[in-house]
Amino acid sequence: MMMTRRFIPILRAALCITLLGGSGAFAQTPSGPWRTLATPHYRVHYPQPYEAWATRAASRLEAIRTAVVVEVGYAPEVVTDVVVANPYADPNGLTFALLDIPRIVLYVEPPGPDEEIGEYSEWVDLLTTHEVAHQVHLARPSRNPTRRLLEHVLPLDPI
Repeated sequence: MMMTRRFIPILRAALCITLLGGSGAFAQTPSGPWRTLATPHYRVHYPQPYEAWATRAASRLEAIRTAVVVEVGYAPEVVTDVVVANPYADPNGLTFALLDIPRIVLYVEPPGPDEEIGEYSEWVDLLTTHEVAHQVHLARPSRNPTRRLLEHVLPLDPI
């Protein structure tokens, strides 16, 4: 039991390093000019060149969260860190719904006109809604009573 508790943070760190560190040759440098915008439930971190995109996303995050919370029926109380980046030049995002440290990564690359999602006029809203829905849904406690009991005993998260 004690070994498991020590191993879980190491496993989480290794997973994050693997997922986020694999694109180091193409990603913007962490020593560049980064900024942070804060809302009641989010901290949006972005490099200076993506300020307009990040400001748009931050301005919509709370309204999107409210709509998602109404649909899911659960409102996580933790503050979520959102990283705005463009590591792959790919229209996508990631959500790490760890209970104590949720993270969302939003890629600023818009979809091409030939892609199915390319016809959506507000890419920022579509991507943000998609990732916030993942985060809120995965943070919701299990409805299974056995699983809920296990979550109180063991340091489990949705992943």
